[in-house]
Formats: sequence, structure tokens, C-alpha cells
Amino acid sequence: MKPQLYDFTKFFKFACVVNLLLHSFSESFCLSGLRDLLFLMALAIAPCTLLLFTSECSMEIRKETAADFEAIMNVTLAAAKLHQVGKLGGYHTLNEMRKSGMLALSLVAEIDRTVVGHAAFFPLHVAAGDKGWYALGPISVLPECQSQGIRKALIAEGLEILRAMHGRGVAIVGDPDYFKPLGFLNAPQLAARQADADGIMVMPFDNRMPHGRFEFPDVFMSVQ
Repeated sequence: MKPQLYDFTKFFKFACVVNLLLHSFSESFCLSGLRDLLFLMALAIAPCTLLLFTSECSMEIRKETAADFEAIMNVTLAAAKLHQVGKLGGYHTLNEMRKSGMLALSLVAEIDRTVVGHAAFFPLHVAAGDKGWYALGPISVLPECQSQGIRKALIAEGLEILRAMHGRGVAIVGDPDYFKPLGFLNAPQLAARQADADGIMVMPFDNRMPHGRFEFPDVFMSVQ
């Protein structure tokens, strides 16, 4: 994130306009003391207000490198603590997947050279033998950076890369309300476990569903 240096003349113009408005208000209602108080408050918030409107965020999404491993695990741990109330499922899942060499694609979101998000994709086995299917997860974003579109950006980049790799599609066990707007489809018939039927979502790249049920690795399903 690289905030631009803003012109301080804007700050003074803002303060002057606020002062004129408050002066007019206080003269009308004989509230000079209140005017002074509000003017001081305006001076205090003006820099923050201007910075908000003149800042730019520069986020980069890229493939992970070995130098990112510690930062990725820190992001995953922080997100797991927030969303799973200490169960740390995503953290342990990612750790086991990395150790066993299961990751097909691992992306990081970086702001100002700091890793703030991560998404993992791994090959997914289909009972009927269909090849080219992948699963998404875990996906994590630092708690303080959530609700800024980082998660969606990681997913979109991952889908684009897997398409370029001639993948058939991506599956996820997750919240339908979140993934449906991204283009994922409900696919309860593809769940190997009845408990996952309501949450399994699929995005086929060629509009063709697989011919068999998905078989997620035990390390992944154990924390879903």
C-alpha cells in the first residue's frame, strides 16, 4: 500500500470552508463556543479525511517463493484463530499439504511488500478417473485486511492460472452464499460424503461436470 503525498493546501482549504460554515451557524444561533470546538475537531480529522481520498493501494498477487513460507503460515494461523476459534484447521491443513507435496498452485497477495493473503490449490481425485480437477483451500487473509476484496482477487487469479494450465475446473467445500456470486455452482451429487453435499461448489471451465464423485484428501476434509 503506497499512500500518495497529498497537497496540504487542500487541508487548509477544507479547514477554511468548515470554519466559514461553522461561523455562519454559530452567528445564527449564538453558539461561538460550540463553533470553536467543532472547528478544532475539523482540524483534527481533516488530514485523515484527505489521506483517505488521496491514497492508493497497490496489491500484487503472485506465486509463492520459498522466502514466503513463514509469512504464509503466519497469515494462515491468524485467519484460523479468527474464524475457527482456535481450532487452527487451515493452518494444520496447509502445513500437511506442503509437507506431502500436494500443492499444485500457491498464491500470495502482497501489499507494500507484506504478505497479507494466501490461497492454495491442489489436484483433486475424481472417482471415475477424470483428470484436471483442482480444489481450492485453504484460503486465508489477515484479519485486519479482510473485506477488501483480497480473497476474491486470489481466487480469480488462481482460476485464471489453472485455466491456462488446461485444468478442467475447481471445487470447494464452502459457503454457497459467498461462492455462488463468483460463478461456482452447487454440486451435491459430487460429494463423496453426505455431510459435504450442501457445501460442495464447482466451477467447470468447459461447462462439463466430472463423471464421478470428488475424493478430497483426508487432511483437507478433517477440518471442514
